[in-house]
Amino acid sequence: AATTVAVFLRRDLFAKASSVDSSRVALGAGGFFANKGAVAVAFQLLGRRLYFVSAHLAAHQDKVSQRHAQVHRVNSKLFPGGYLDSTGDSSEDSSEDSGGEGGGEGRAGGDAK
Repeated sequence: AATTVAVFLRRDLFAKASSVDSSRVALGAGGFFANKGAVAVAFQLLGRRLYFVSAHLAAHQDKVSQRHAQVHRVNSKLFPGGYLDSTGDSSEDSSEDSGGEGGGEGRAGGDAK
């Protein structure tokens, strides 16, 4: 199963969205396997940068520390500078993109207009 995120906008808001960006990070064994991970979509809308994240993290009560570490990794890899970065810029060097299913971090971008 894959971790996915979908964002739906009303027709009247779609034309006002810009700077669309997406990213992913593998959190599985060694940070390479895609059995755990996170995906995100971000865009500018009405003067605000919006982020939507879906993540599959380590399970069970005894893995709290591991989940905290995974959330930190997601934040640093998906949103360089932190998701509360005042610049609203979530750009990252895409050289880590694996180019396919199964692991690595990567991003794809575009413009909704």
